[in-house]
Amino acid sequence: MENNVTNTGVGVWLSDSSNNIFSHNNFINNSQQVQAGNTTNLWNDTYPLGGNFWSDYNGADSKNGQFQNQTGNDGIGDTPYIIYENNQDHYPFVRVIPEYSSTIIIVLFMATTLITAIACKKQSRTLNNKES
Repeated sequence: MENNVTNTGVGVWLSDSSNNIFSHNNFINNSQQVQAGNTTNLWNDTYPLGGNFWSDYNGADSKNGQFQNQTGNDGIGDTPYIIYENNQDHYPFVRVIPEYSSTIIIVLFMATTLITAIACKKQSRTLNNKES
């Protein structure tokens, strides 16, 4: 998860290695995105969490929903990205998945924790005032 596989000969090479899960990765400008002979792997999460971004994916995004049969786009391609017969990304992203630095994630986590603590303290004060 959350890897950028870019500008290589073969992005991911699997040999006799099945039941791996690949999702939320960016496969960009590789000569061959995946080499996966004699393997069966999972290349997406469930809808709407999605799969991976593939720079050579040519599908459209005009539909949405688990079966991509409802009107309106959702950032997920309407048709699967075919790697091999037993290896398909059923929910390929049509745009690069942005990277979030760990610093941003830590700051957001700290801010959420602080806001939650303040809200709990206010609620506790309100309850104590009502009981008095």
